[in-house]
Amino acid sequence: MNIRFSDTEKLDIGWAWPSSYDAAMPPKSIHKPEYQTLLELLIEVRNKAGLKQAELASLLDRSQSYISDVERGGRRLDLLQLREYCQACDQDLVGFVKRFEKSIAGRGPSSAGRASR
Repeated sequence: MNIRFSDTEKLDIGWAWPSSYDAAMPPKSIHKPEYQTLLELLIEVRNKAGLKQAELASLLDRSQSYISDVERGGRRLDLLQLREYCQACDQDLVGFVKRFEKSIAGRGPSSAGRASR
């Protein structure tokens, strides 16, 4: 049995995404203001260390475009990569995270009440 559909016909399978599907999905972290703060802190830490992107890239055995991608938000870092980034900039990871938390304190539900857990 061959079924053909014209460009204007739709196949009704008796199911559709609920209209509230998109509204129920939380925003991706890269779209939150806290993520922009993280990127700004990465750049600040590198600048305070007196490093250009190419110099940091060399210390991390990466390309300059990798550092650029990270700092623009085009590439995400896992915890180990963040630690290496911080160490190359003479910043300990715990100190970096404390600075980040202080920067985002009081920004709303994503940061409210977390310290008491």
